[in-house]
Amino acid sequence: VLASRTEGLPKALIEAMARGLPCIGTAVGGIPELLPKEDLVPPNDPKTLSLRIAEVAKKTDRRVKMSARNVAVAKEYRANVLRERRIGFYRALKSRSAEWLMARSFAETVAKDCS
Repeated sequence: VLASRTEGLPKALIEAMARGLPCIGTAVGGIPELLPKEDLVPPNDPKTLSLRIAEVAKKTDRRVKMSARNVAVAKEYRANVLRERRIGFYRALKSRSAEWLMARSFAETVAKDCS
């Protein structure tokens, strides 16, 4: 259970998920990126949090499904996967920047020729 009021992308939650633990978290920061809606609770809502914990504790099949899903999601945050995503992002940024610079250069050339 990660009952944060504010959060970035919580590494502790990713680590718990990678171990196959069923997880519940508050709907803040990067937590909704990791957990589906049914495993989220509003921040500052201890009653809903306690109900969700009890609900998960009572349902073995739900815990099993949560665990399997969590392991799959956590795999997307492995260092090698993140590295490839970062490289892809930087390549796309480089390409778009080059396109923008060429378009800008062309526009400046046209503007000079027209003056």
